[in-house]
Amino acid sequence: MTVLETHSKNKSDLTRIVSTSRLRLARTKSAELAPWFAAVGIILGGNLAANAIGEALELWETGASSRFSFLKFSYVIFFAATVFWFYKVRPVIFRPRTRFLRDIESPAEREHLVLFLSGLDLEKGSYVDGVPKGIVLSGDIDRDISALEVHKRSNPPWRWEMPLRAIRHHVGKLKSITFICSPDSIKQAPLLYGILKKYQCLDAPSIQILAKDGNRPVLVRAAEISQRVDGWEFERFDQLSEALDYLLNLFKENEVAEKQIMIDFTGGVKVTSVVAAAMTFNRRIEAQYVQTNPPWKVVSYDILMGSGDTPGVSA
Repeated sequence: MTVLETHSKNKSDLTRIVSTSRLRLARTKSAELAPWFAAVGIILGGNLAANAIGEALELWETGASSRFSFLKFSYVIFFAATVFWFYKVRPVIFRPRTRFLRDIESPAEREHLVLFLSGLDLEKGSYVDGVPKGIVLSGDIDRDISALEVHKRSNPPWRWEMPLRAIRHHVGKLKSITFICSPDSIKQAPLLYGILKKYQCLDAPSIQILAKDGNRPVLVRAAEISQRVDGWEFERFDQLSEALDYLLNLFKENEVAEKQIMIDFTGGVKVTSVVAAAMTFNRRIEAQYVQTNPPWKVVSYDILMGSGDTPGVSA
């Protein structure tokens, strides 16, 4: 097969794929709109059928004779047909709606970053003020991350490297960094705060902790963390959801647009990933993940929603 023939075949295949995609999209839209048309039909048909049946019952009650009206009979048939149609398309309305994750490489920087922070194993690891021995922070976030890449070739990885990478992606636009800590990591929050303050590029954003005071969430400055507050159990979906919902409501009260919030779920455990994804449903907030191996890409996930019984998804 020649190059031109190959090109022609590829072009033909592409045209066919595009046509198929458009057809599926049209069918999806039609399926989504069907319940609404059926509902309108029920309203119109119900009114017409009620009048026709009422007149028939009135004639039957009085004993008056009347010619058969095909038109009035068709009203009843039309009403019954729309009721049946509505019944057939009920899954589009009444069944749960599914979600679809669209991954976006190197997402746009956002002003407010929320991260789940796991604690360091200070007993097993070798650390100086929370930093692995052998690493001397220079105050240049790019240089230090490169040094960490070299260091972990022969040493255990540092858990706080990934939060540092997550933060670096948004440097220049950040206004606030909020950590959701575990009971272990909240005790180490002063160490993390000391590390972040070494970087001049992080002087502007406020660094805060979403902590637990008793059973209620409270937002405190990382520099003012006290023994009175506690961290969150990362295995408790309900508690984490309530805490994150509290934080998002605080952002809303302060007129922070959803499109300026990013929730990073690289740290923590599997439950924190589910919470991060769940809290972005039906919102312009995105969830972010930093790859833990080369090429260390930052990827965000946009939650798209589609009905459970129609093909495809829609924004």
